[in-house]
Amino acid sequence: MADRLEERLRRIQEDFSRALPARIDEFASVWDSSEAPAALLKRAHVLAHRLAGGAGTLGQAELGQASKALELDIQALLEGAGDLDAELRSRFRDRTRGLLSCIQGLP
Repeated sequence: MADRLEERLRRIQEDFSRALPARIDEFASVWDSSEAPAALLKRAHVLAHRLAGGAGTLGQAELGQASKALELDIQALLEGAGDLDAELRSRFRDRTRGLLSCIQGLP
């Protein structure tokens, strides 16, 4: 039974890792959206939060930490610590795409 559980966890980790490039690309595309800044930031915050949690739980520690840092920066903007202008969108897009370099051991 323990072997089956370990095998299932390994498959979940592999599936998660395999899907990461597409998830990060989807996240990066948020910054090109024409949504209102508040809605865009809320959506980006949710995506960063989910990515940070999943990565940390499923063996992608570096990605989890980088995603969490991005999440906190987005949260600061949501709480009124700045405006989401074109330059900031570009920096967030680059940081989001930079998460790809954090992925460890893709199957």
